[in-house]
Amino acid sequence: MHNTALAIAWAERSLIEHGYNINSPLEPVREMPWSSVSRFSTSQGFVYFKQMAEPFAIEPVLLRFLEKKLLAKVPHVIDMERSFLCFLMKGSGTTLRNILKADYQTDLVSKTLKMYAKIQLDVIKHADELLTLGVPDWRLAKLPELYLELISQRDLLRCDGLIDTEITTLQHLYPKFCELCTQLAAYKIPETIEHGDFHDNNILLEDQDVFINDWGDATISHPFFSLASWLNSAERNHALKATDPRTLMLQNAYLTIWQEYAPLDKLIEILSVVKKIRHFQFALNFRRVNECQGMDKLKQFHGYMADALRDFIAIF
Repeated sequence: MHNTALAIAWAERSLIEHGYNINSPLEPVREMPWSSVSRFSTSQGFVYFKQMAEPFAIEPVLLRFLEKKLLAKVPHVIDMERSFLCFLMKGSGTTLRNILKADYQTDLVSKTLKMYAKIQLDVIKHADELLTLGVPDWRLAKLPELYLELISQRDLLRCDGLIDTEITTLQHLYPKFCELCTQLAAYKIPETIEHGDFHDNNILLEDQDVFINDWGDATISHPFFSLASWLNSAERNHALKATDPRTLMLQNAYLTIWQEYAPLDKLIEILSVVKKIRHFQFALNFRRVNECQGMDKLKQFHGYMADALRDFIAIF
């Protein structure tokens, strides 16, 4: 992150101006190429200081919009500073993943998914406003253009592990990708906010309140990409297979909130199409991560884009 010392000085001044007494020096929490998170212990509890890479700098603007306009349960932004790509937010508890690792509480997860789906419904009428604010446009009509843009970056794809024949296959699959987007659009589920990294480690719990955190990856797109992301994460981190009754319960908890647009069986059919496109959508999102300075040093993330695109190829 750039100008870190100046950004920290800004954060300290801002806290004092907003009535916070700082009890201890800034403590690092997480340092990644796409964002850096630290926290202050203050007279009003923990306050988190986050610096972002440019592709994810919409986060504090979006958080304020969601909280003030929609009264959504998201972390409260105390202050932001565009010149340093940073903001301050109040602490909002512990991550849901920590709780679920000890005891996978399906009712709590269902509550979270329903709450998130209602936020998405509320945003539908504000989608154009969010696009104007700078939230990326990944609507279905735009995805074919983004597909061509990504697969034309041959050097980037090669560096991530794809070979030339695989890139050529992706080029040949462009008409199939367009067909999937057209098929999904025909169901007429309104496009809205899509979190971009929706899983239990981005959910915070404080007392009885649930907060949805880490919105820097958000786009305006098909809402069900979020559910596909959640279910994929639940399989990886909690071994919830597609055949697990809890998976079906969670899937239906989210989808029932959308029944004004289609019956449940049709919504499940729509989700099956979403899951096919999501392989590309994941790769597209991870391109933003891969382009952050310093990613070449984090070998554990090498191949994420390539693997997702191979999964897309495997559909056909």
